[in-house]
Amino acid sequence: MSCTVYAPLIEEVYIRYGSGMGNLNVWGLSRYDSNFVIEEFKTQYGVSHPCAGSEGNAGEAIDVLIDGQIYYGTPTYLVICPDYKMHFDICFPPEMECIDSYIQFCNMGLIADFSAEVNQVCQGSYIQFNNESYGNITNWDWQFEGGVPPTSNEMNPLIFYPEPGLWDVTLTVSNTLFTDTTIETDFVEIYANPVVTLQPIDTVCEYDPPFRLIGGYPLGGSYSGNGVQHGVFDPQAAGVGEHIITYTFEDENGCTGTDEQILTVDVCAGINKLKISYADVYPNPSKGELFIRTKDTDCIIVQIIDLVGSVIISKTFYQSVWDYVSIDLSRLPSGFYMVIVNDGSTIYTTKISLLKE
Repeated sequence: MSCTVYAPLIEEVYIRYGSGMGNLNVWGLSRYDSNFVIEEFKTQYGVSHPCAGSEGNAGEAIDVLIDGQIYYGTPTYLVICPDYKMHFDICFPPEMECIDSYIQFCNMGLIADFSAEVNQVCQGSYIQFNNESYGNITNWDWQFEGGVPPTSNEMNPLIFYPEPGLWDVTLTVSNTLFTDTTIETDFVEIYANPVVTLQPIDTVCEYDPPFRLIGGYPLGGSYSGNGVQHGVFDPQAAGVGEHIITYTFEDENGCTGTDEQILTVDVCAGINKLKISYADVYPNPSKGELFIRTKDTDCIIVQIIDLVGSVIISKTFYQSVWDYVSIDLSRLPSGFYMVIVNDGSTIYTTKISLLKE
């Protein structure tokens, strides 16, 4: 049997049981390895616990060990307990699960240990804990600071964390003879979900042009809802009625928050015909400049009004043959505004969105 089979397993036995477990001996027995192969393997892999070879009277040592025992062939392992009880058996395939069962024969004690599939999550998430303890365990006593439930006797509990913070986890394992406890301080880190707000959205008319949604904070999130595509709301696509607009923001930890507002689309029948036949106001949303194209007339008055009814801009344009006029909005803050175009006989009203870069 090659030393490549024995040595890694014996090394793992030492790592798992080599501290605080008493005078435990675990031997891997083989008749067939040469010292050269063993040394070569030790050098290549840094193994510090060699297995037996066929040179240096290893065969005689094996004969002594198996005197009065049945030698099962390769790979055979010998476990010598601290009280000198021995367990001698074949372990194939050579795996830790097999050696663990032999060492439990010694009734040596317990080692409490655990892991978690993740230990950094957003608030309102679950964490799966896994028992990694060693020994003949009959009881598991978990304590989860900040967790729901705060305690558990399951071997592998699933715990909910509703609040942000750094939280300790404690595991005590026991049987009728032994108890061991491990405490991991600040083992769990729960990130706070971002606080997200969406400002109320004013009522729009069915035939208003599509406009970019604004008012979500923190900036950089996304809007969704009926009639929304790429952050732009289309009243005609949404249709008349009330629509839930949702703003979602994700922070650098991958945690999300949302807020919602109702956006109402009205028929506004009296404005539609004027809008179609009289004036064209564009672009909407605007980045700072607004163009108005209308029918031939001597004079028009253009007013920009904020949502509380204050006249922000009022300009009069005189022209006999109309192409378009422009309004500079660069000094206004981003938001919604009403545009009123009056030629003395007809009044055209529409809502625009100013979205400055």
